[in-house]
Amino acid sequence: MALIKVERLQPDILLGLWEIENEVEDLRPLVPEFIWEKTQADSKSDSRRKEKLAVYALLHTMTGDRELVIFHESSGRPVVEGWHIAISHTRGYAAVMLSKEHDVAVDVEYMSNRVDRIAGRFIREDEYAPDTVSRLIAWCAKETLYKLFYEDDLQYFDMRIVDFSALEKATPVDKKAHRGRIENLLRKVTVDFSYQITPAYVLTWAVG
Repeated sequence: MALIKVERLQPDILLGLWEIENEVEDLRPLVPEFIWEKTQADSKSDSRRKEKLAVYALLHTMTGDRELVIFHESSGRPVVEGWHIAISHTRGYAAVMLSKEHDVAVDVEYMSNRVDRIAGRFIREDEYAPDTVSRLIAWCAKETLYKLFYEDDLQYFDMRIVDFSALEKATPVDKKAHRGRIENLLRKVTVDFSYQITPAYVLTWAVG
């Protein structure tokens, strides 16, 4: 298990990323015992336990508060007392974004071509995503916008990447943070999002 980074994006906004490795027992020393017991009771598979424990290990590392507990609203939005929080996990990685003042959203997806098989389900006809990396960015960006507007219950075609030229420029794996724009078509609101591409994952985030 390994902390990849905790980055202060703005004075009030933190972004953390954790690599999930090894076995679930390796995470036990990194979380309080009551979190361990809660996760064991709530999750039926080791993969889900690892994801949840990694999120807690990251949350506690980012805040220094080992008493924090994550709850969920009926919409699925995660809630932590005193914080706005966004959570994402995929095979091998967990991401957490935190702010005291701002709504935040984050998504991480491991690098693979699985999105190519379902591109027609989430790429609109007026969007342009010609390769795996641009499709992964689009997928993550839409997952991020969904989380920023949980109450809207957005479907994939309710969201539109405004400028795909930026995504085309980012297709080389350069690990830098890039910017894009995505529209919530239900509200007719456009949101800036950021994204990072590495050989192992695509990471996107946004601030409300």
